[in-house]
Amino acid sequence: MFGTDLLMQLDPTDLLLKLASVTPWEVFEELFSTHYTASIGAPNKPIRLMLGY
Repeated sequence: MFGTDLLMQLDPTDLLLKLASVTPWEVFEELFSTHYTASIGAPNKPIRLMLGY
């Protein structure tokens, strides 16, 4: 279980898995980065982490 890649354990026909692979995450992170500042509070987290993907 721990020696195999997680993606190999997932169903490749799952719609959310397909959506996650074609979503331009870098674009979302760049757009949302304007709403975060490093000097106040905790640093921002990746958008995928916040969405649970």
